[in-house]
Amino acid sequence: MCGGKVAMAGREIMWAPWNGQGLEHLRLAQGEAGVVADSVVIGARGERTFRVRYVVACDTSWRVREVRLSSLDADDHQTPPACGRHRALGNGCG
Repeated sequence: MCGGKVAMAGREIMWAPWNGQGLEHLRLAQGEAGVVADSVVIGARGERTFRVRYVVACDTSWRVREVRLSSLDADDHQTPPACGRHRALGNGCG
C-alpha cells in the first residue's frame, strides 16, 4: 500500500465505432480484490447526443459483483439523468 491506495495493475483503451459517431475510454484495473472496468462513452444516435459512464466490478474469478450506470447528461432538461446500480448475488451473472 502506498499513500493510502491499493496498487492496481491497469490498462487504458480508447476506441471509436465502425459506424456512426462516438468514442469510448475504458480503464481496466486489476488488484487483490478483483477487477474494475470504468468507462465513459460519448456518441450520437440520430440527432441526439449522449454521454454515459459505467463501472463493472468483478471478483478475482471475473464474476460480476456490481454494475453502475449513469448518464452524464444532467444538464439536459428534457431528459432526467438516468442512474442505476445493481449488485450481483450468488455465483455471479451469466
